Amino acid sequence: MLLAGATGAGKSGLALGLAEPLDGWVVNADSQQVYAPWRILTARPGPAEEARVPHKLYGHLPLGAAHSTLHSALSGAMQSTLASLAALRNSPPISGGSLCYTILGYLRRPIPF
Repeated sequence: MLLAGATGAGKSGLALGLAEPLDGWVVNADSQQVYAPWRILTARPGPAEEARVPHKLYGHLPLGAAHSTLHSALSGAMQSTLASLAALRNSPPISGGSLCYTILGYLRRPIPF
């Protein structure tokens, strides 16, 4: 399930609400929530939300690290997460922006327009 929208629109909360009853996890596809120190600026889920279900690809880069959609798609963290995603029977919510398309492409799922 792909959840896309503006910053602060509630995508992360919705993703958490969908993942929690399934004992699932949430995958970040926001290009800025990958940076560790940008929790408030990007409306990244807080520690309490992240503790409720596993959150993948959130805050795993230091500020200033080279990053782009292509870089993220080629990173070890992304490849590992995508391999785990592809093996799941029920896909977890994917919340964010431009990386959503990269993830959907990797999983060979249609891009919703």
